[in-house]
Amino acid sequence: MALSPGTRFGAYEIVSLLGRGGIGKAAVAVIIALVFAVFTDACGDHGSATTSPSPTSAPPPRTGPLPTPTGSSAVAGVVTERTPLGDRPLSGANVNAWIQTGTVGYSYMWANGPKLSDVEGRYELSNLPEGAELQLQVYKDGYVQQCAAPPLVVGGQMHMDLQLVARANVSASADTVPPSAPGLRLISGVVYELTNDGRRPAPDAFVDYEPTEDSPAAITRADAAGRFLLCGISQTRTVTIGASIGFNRVAYQRVPPGPNANIEVEIK
Repeated sequence: MALSPGTRFGAYEIVSLLGRGGIGKAAVAVIIALVFAVFTDACGDHGSATTSPSPTSAPPPRTGPLPTPTGSSAVAGVVTERTPLGDRPLSGANVNAWIQTGTVGYSYMWANGPKLSDVEGRYELSNLPEGAELQLQVYKDGYVQQCAAPPLVVGGQMHMDLQLVARANVSASADTVPPSAPGLRLISGVVYELTNDGRRPAPDAFVDYEPTEDSPAAITRADAAGRFLLCGISQTRTVTIGASIGFNRVAYQRVPPGPNANIEVEIK
């Protein structure tokens, strides 16, 4: 996981990563560091038997979170569910964003709390810092964000609709997802598990597209034959596709710039 200065994670997001299975080794190190920090704050330093005079005045303890960049911009839109019968508004979807300024990268949900879509699927993320890069993410139990939302540069009042698909309706067929917008592509393929008896497809493997490490912009699950499809992915960048079985069996595949791509991911 690449950490920018000021990068922070909330317990909710760590649990979300664990629950989705899309967490890398670096994220495990972050969790360990967080636990150690909490333990140290709670227990203090008891390693020395030598006492020293107390200072005449001590600085007040720091309370509350460190400040994160804010601004007057906002992004709003509608979350829909893609179904075989058409799209419909989806309520109760948790809309988040990874925000990257010149010096700080952070999660909107960590800084502002969860933002859920209303009964008509509408959402809004406000107080965004102008000029920052924004990658929207949306989650709901039982659903996946198979197509990544296009990245945005924050400025003014922006509109971006988001879409989820129920896991029961996820398909690796390209004709089940919307056509790619200019500059975007599909990445599909097969996830394999390497075993003592050889290579075999990995059904229900977790697969994601991570423009920022361990902060997925698109998520899916492999089908019974290990096949998967992700969409809304940049044609002009080398991108990382991650796949995992369980918690600690993870593999990554780098995909160079270009049109639609078909890849194989092998998990040891």
